Amino acid sequence: ASSDPNGFALNYLWDFGDGNTSSLPNASHTYANYGLYTVKLKVENPPTCFTEITEEVNVVAIPSAQITYPQNICENQTPIILASNSSVPGNSGTVNQWQWTIGTTTTSVQNPPPFFANGGQLPVSLIVGTSEGCFSAESHVSINVHYRPDAKFKSDALCSNETVHLTDIST
Repeated sequence: ASSDPNGFALNYLWDFGDGNTSSLPNASHTYANYGLYTVKLKVENPPTCFTEITEEVNVVAIPSAQITYPQNICENQTPIILASNSSVPGNSGTVNQWQWTIGTTTTSVQNPPPFFANGGQLPVSLIVGTSEGCFSAESHVSINVHYRPDAKFKSDALCSNETVHLTDIST
C-alpha cells in the first residue's frame, strides 16, 4: 500500500483501461469483455509529488462447456463415447479442467473412457475451467439410450410336411 511517512493524505487515480476509473486506494473492477487492458495507477502526494505504474491485465473470457456424444445408442450394445468440445472465446484462455457427471458417476478427465448404459434417459453434465481460474456454466444433456429388444418366438407344430406357425413373443 502507498503511504506518506509524514502522514499526509495521498490521492489515488486508477485507470482500468476501459474508460472506467476509481479514486479508492484499493480498487475493484469488473470488466464487461475479455481482452488485454492497460491498467494505470497514479498516486499523488499533493501538490507536486506523484508516481505512476502501468501494467497489462489479461481478462480471460468465460469458457463454454460443450458435450458431444453419439446418436442412436442401444442399451449395453453401443459404446457411449463422450467428448468435451469446450472452448474459450477469442482463444483468450486454455481449458485445462473438466468435471463430468454421468448419471451418478463423476470424473475429471477431458474425455471419459467409452462405456455402455442401460436403456432410458442418461443425464450428463460438464463444467470446464481454464488455467486462469475461470469456470463455465454447467452444460446439461439427456442422452436417450434405446432399449434393446429381447427377440423371442414360439412355434406350434414341428412335424415335416405340416405348416409351422411362428408367433413373436419379443419384449
